[in-house]
Amino acid sequence: MLEAILKDRYNNDVFTDNSTQLDLEIYEQSQSFITSPTLSKTASEGKVQFQISGTDIPGIGYFKVSSDPSLTENSFELIGQAPFDTERLIIDVMLDEDG
Repeated sequence: MLEAILKDRYNNDVFTDNSTQLDLEIYEQSQSFITSPTLSKTASEGKVQFQISGTDIPGIGYFKVSSDPSLTENSFELIGQAPFDTERLIIDVMLDEDG
């Protein structure tokens, strides 16, 4: 059983997500080793489970799970990391009275 849990950028479970579509792709070279009866599911309370079974043929199987909408929009980007464009890197720091 493969369980995918949707997380936000702070690594919290997104238990309110009931609409993200997750697609399981078993790579062609692995299809003789592993199978799954379902290749697409919709999140329920931020979770999806896929049944993945091995065949009688020994080997290592590879697969990936993708989402729609893409989870790349849950990420952040640092612009101007050192040693490149350091003048564009802005970090706001809040200090208390003690520094």
